[in-house]
Amino acid sequence: MSTPASFDVAVVGAGPAGLAAAIALAREGVATALVTGPRRAMDHRTTALMEGSVRFLKAHDLWDRLEPHTAPLRDLRIVDATRRLVRAPEVKFRASEIGLDAFGHNIENDSLRDALLTAAAETPGLTLIEASATGHHLEGDRIEISLDDGSRLHARLAVAADGRKSRMREAAGIAVRARAYPQVALTFTVTHTRGHEEVSTEFHTEHGPFTLVPLPGDRSSIVCVVSEVEAVRLLGLETAELARELERRASSLLG
Repeated sequence: MSTPASFDVAVVGAGPAGLAAAIALAREGVATALVTGPRRAMDHRTTALMEGSVRFLKAHDLWDRLEPHTAPLRDLRIVDATRRLVRAPEVKFRASEIGLDAFGHNIENDSLRDALLTAAAETPGLTLIEASATGHHLEGDRIEISLDDGSRLHARLAVAADGRKSRMREAAGIAVRARAYPQVALTFTVTHTRGHEEVSTEFHTEHGPFTLVPLPGDRSSIVCVVSEVEAVRLLGLETAELARELERRASSLLG
């Protein structure tokens, strides 16, 4: 049996969190392995990178390759869209009021991951391993990670960044508490005829929030939180009907 490759740190999982952690560690001179797992399907969701995340990315020279794919969130608007007789007034928060250029920046998950994966491939001291972790065990002061291609690797520290159904967490015996919640979040990316003006708007309804988050150009990401029954109804609509329904929920704010 071949001798396992040895690293200071092994990061398991190549989502945005795992990629960013692996790049940052390697750029600090830490010998790092990134176990990427299987190639992921396209992810049409978006991520709002808030100010703390942007500072981290800037500190590790990653922001310049990400910023062109983002839309700044300069204002946050809250709208009471309930049917109550007395409703709360509309509220708008401006990043400039607390000395920020923007509260954060919204980016499509595929663009975020692709840019970080390119940066990872260019980072000295970072070894990308295209395999999935299947288990691990401790050997003295090191951890041995088994991979699905039959190989193994050793590390002084393992970072489990392999998602909410983490195999690494399960193998370590770390328990979680799961609770069913009677809501479903539907996400959409839409184009619109009116500019979003870099304002994120959240409508509060009786069934959950309906949020418009800017993307570059005349596009926005929508997060629509509804009951399970309503989610089934919406997903059963034809495209034109769904577009009209989303416009109604957005009060034709973007056309």
